[in-house]
Amino acid sequence: MECSQHGIKQGGVLGSVLLCIYIDHVLNAVCSSRLGCFIGIMLTGILAHADNTVLLVPTVQVVCKMLLICEEYVAAFCEPLNAKKSKCVICISSYKHSFCFIV
Repeated sequence: MECSQHGIKQGGVLGSVLLCIYIDHVLNAVCSSRLGCFIGIMLTGILAHADNTVLLVPTVQVVCKMLLICEEYVAAFCEPLNAKKSKCVICISSYKHSFCFIV
């Protein structure tokens, strides 16, 4: 697949619509993997707002699997992940010694 070097005006109305269409496929791919953390009784693996995305995972192995899903998707659409803007937060809970990575 040949990658386009052109884009649309940042902040424009069309950008928001196209982002929703684009990000929907990534969200569905991660959700269908059934990976993530439980928040109460709900399995939550990915959260998104505007162009910010958060992966919720219980182990390092799961974060690797989720990132692979995202990486495969963005590679297919020639859209790079910006590692410089990515952060990892580790939350440790005293309840059953569980922990959750947020990437």
